[in-house]
Amino acid sequence: MKYFEYIPSLNLQNFILNFWMFEIEVNEEWQEPILHETIPDSSISIVLINKPQYKGVRILGPHSQKFQQAVFKGSIFLGIRLHPWIYFEMPTLKKMQLLNTTCAAPTEIENHFNDLVYTNLKNSDTLKVIETRLFELFNQIEILQNSLIKYICLELSKGKSVAMITEELPYSIRVIQKKFKQVVGLTMRQYQSNIRQRKIWEDFLKTSENKLDTILKHNYFDQSHFINDFKKRMNRTHTDFESYLRSMEIKI
Repeated sequence: MKYFEYIPSLNLQNFILNFWMFEIEVNEEWQEPILHETIPDSSISIVLINKPQYKGVRILGPHSQKFQQAVFKGSIFLGIRLHPWIYFEMPTLKKMQLLNTTCAAPTEIENHFNDLVYTNLKNSDTLKVIETRLFELFNQIEILQNSLIKYICLELSKGKSVAMITEELPYSIRVIQKKFKQVVGLTMRQYQSNIRQRKIWEDFLKTSENKLDTILKHNYFDQSHFINDFKKRMNRTHTDFESYLRSMEIKI
């Protein structure tokens, strides 16, 4: 299995965090169906799906818990991951309703990408075509970003505590919390936890040494704190999950 991430062109970087591709090759040794799991992700993704039994476009919502899905050999998923402070002014894409789930892409979005799922998504020109389609899409439907929520997300990503951020802002905590959840679909603490998990696994995959140093670097009290927190969120051990990740080819 392969998982790659790609940086969008400069003109799209204000809206798109990255493109990602997950491929299950035909000659995989895994027994089908393969139970694929990922750590929680705070963004929504427009996902182009090309698999033996289904082809189409779906929306992957933000997650406060692990994402789990049975996948099959010969499948490719190509995702367009939006920044968490970006949102569509569409009643069918309210992030709080998309929390921990997926849904069919609205027709306005599907029409821009559906023909691509019948092509070779691994083709080097596919991302260029997708970027062109995104510009067309953004010219046709209203896409918004919230500057306050962007600031909060960036500060949380730097490791600043929720309390420190809310103390700095000229709004009540309740107003900030409500607006954040409305725009992102998660609470600030859930968002921060997701960021921490992402960063710690990026570090784990770079090296198998000095795990305790990595754990402490990401503000866990000790190794037990990390182990228990991970098992609570993922319902599996971190060693088992690491083995699963290392069985893939990952480029991020």
